[in-house]
Amino acid sequence: MLLAFLLTSSCASPASKLEGEDDTLFAGIRVEHAVGNQEKKVTGAIVLDVFVGSGEFDQFVPAGESVALDDSIFQGPLTVELDYELSFLSAAYRLRLETAERSWLEGRVGLGVNELDATLRGVGEDDSDKLLGVGPFLGAAFVFGPADFFELFLGYDFTVAVDSQERTIGQFQLGARVDLTDRVGLLVAYRDLKYEAERDTSFRSDLDLGLSGAVVMLVFTP
Repeated sequence: MLLAFLLTSSCASPASKLEGEDDTLFAGIRVEHAVGNQEKKVTGAIVLDVFVGSGEFDQFVPAGESVALDDSIFQGPLTVELDYELSFLSAAYRLRLETAERSWLEGRVGLGVNELDATLRGVGEDDSDKLLGVGPFLGAAFVFGPADFFELFLGYDFTVAVDSQERTIGQFQLGARVDLTDRVGLLVAYRDLKYEAERDTSFRSDLDLGLSGAVVMLVFTP
């Protein structure tokens, strides 16, 4: 299969981008561990986030163009379907600066790990690939806590992984968190996520994918 792909790609034009978006439910877990004195205006914590989201969309490939995910080239005109699942993990150090009573500015710096599991389907043929990305993670947010057990937040996170295939993930989030017990909380939000990948060869399609929808995360504070 790989030999056939190489022979075909030697005379094929560069692949068109696969781009689309879908709604999803992001399910995940957050673990927070406070660091230092939490009574000061500037507080620190280690935050670990894990979540999964998935989507699918159809894309029409015009005559004279092609798309490819891994080792199969789909020549237009045809309609292809892309199914994809994104798993994401971030481990970061969080600083919170109290700017007013019950209001904070928050920054996170750490490491992000993501894996995209995608399948491209054409007429009687499938093609699958997994893209693993590891790179720096940055996040910023505004947090307002009208009560000790309840917070509202607005934030944006960004992750980039650069090797033979550059991948970036940007996430806008708006939501709330409520403490259910001293050690367990629930985070509910809306997330708009953009995933972009520049592939390692022009005969594989670049990716421009979107996922948006509700976020439900259990929060543990051991």
